[in-house]
Amino acid sequence: MAFAIPTKCGSSNLAEAYAAMVGAAWCVGHGYTKFVLELDSLIVVNMLKERSTENYKLRAIIDDIIQILSQAEVEV
Repeated sequence: MAFAIPTKCGSSNLAEAYAAMVGAAWCVGHGYTKFVLELDSLIVVNMLKERSTENYKLRAIIDDIIQILSQAEVEV
């Protein structure tokens, strides 16, 4: 599946995190309770696996993704 959402991101990591948030929210919103979230950015993957970040620009979106992922069984 592919879709596009216009957004302005100041970095590739922010774009990756935003895409992860939108994708995870779509899956949970459509009733998927077990899925794999694949990302290209190892930085974002590590933030999600550690469930925290010191990067203040990504902190809010990482927290949002973690909240979404808590609603399903997700492998990152």
